[in-house]
Amino acid sequence: MALFNQAVGWLRRNRVLLPGVSVLARQVAEVRGTAEQRLYTTVAKAARRADAALPADLVGLLDVPGGRRVSELERLRRPPTRTTGTSMAKALERVDEIARFRLGRVRIEKVPPNRLAPLARTGLGSKAPNLERTPEPKRTALLTSVVRHLEASAIDDALDLFALLMQVKLVSAARRATDREWVAGRQRVVKAFRMVDGVFRLWSEQLDLIAESGTDFDPGAMWRALETEIGPRAEIEAASKLAAEMIGPGVVNDRYSTLFPPDSLRHKARMFRVPRVSGWSSPSTRTWSVSSSARASAAPAASPDSHRH
Repeated sequence: MALFNQAVGWLRRNRVLLPGVSVLARQVAEVRGTAEQRLYTTVAKAARRADAALPADLVGLLDVPGGRRVSELERLRRPPTRTTGTSMAKALERVDEIARFRLGRVRIEKVPPNRLAPLARTGLGSKAPNLERTPEPKRTALLTSVVRHLEASAIDDALDLFALLMQVKLVSAARRATDREWVAGRQRVVKAFRMVDGVFRLWSEQLDLIAESGTDFDPGAMWRALETEIGPRAEIEAASKLAAEMIGPGVVNDRYSTLFPPDSLRHKARMFRVPRVSGWSSPSTRTWSVSSSARASAAPAASPDSHRH
């Protein structure tokens, strides 16, 4: 219809007397038939030029093997329908069977893709007996276009099935296993975070007491109070490592630097008059605490002879 309308428009622009509708339609059909025949001839010649036995091999796909109900072409048309390892193996076999024709060697680059696509659609929509009765060179052109299309679609189907298998069989299974491990270890994680939180609270309270009383900082007393109220140092270090693993690398340091810039830490060190003691580390890696008796009496954890007079 589009070609017919273009012909009418050309006749009007060039002031040509319009013929009858049937005459013009017949001429348009003849031109279209000539173009289609030229397309069939071009594709068939390219297939024979690549391999003289290729057209016969393509026609062999229309045969129905013994013991089967469909032709080989119909079998290759069917994509995998199940998400299993067996279906993945069959999808790869399908790709290999189609690739054996080596249609990449057929040089038809001069034919526009929009002319080959209708050929592939026509071939895919035709039954094997109808294709077998199609005259040459149209049959070879149709089969060549169909198998080229099946080669691309078979690869896409295999890749889609592989991605689905990875998602269902591996990724989802790994996610479920991770969720089960998290539920199983939740009590241990909660205990570790509570221990770290308790250490931080005691450490903050004692630093406030030291700042109010003006006494010197005593690391030994802090460690003794921490082991008395919270627990052994090994358990506290294990809880801190577990909390760091759950949060992820870089998160603790970034947040601590945001809350306590380096200048603020140096100011607090001068205010608390913290001595340089071997084994001292930053609060982000080691925490301190005091005993409950010291907190009850509101006295800081410091050495007896360190009070200023």
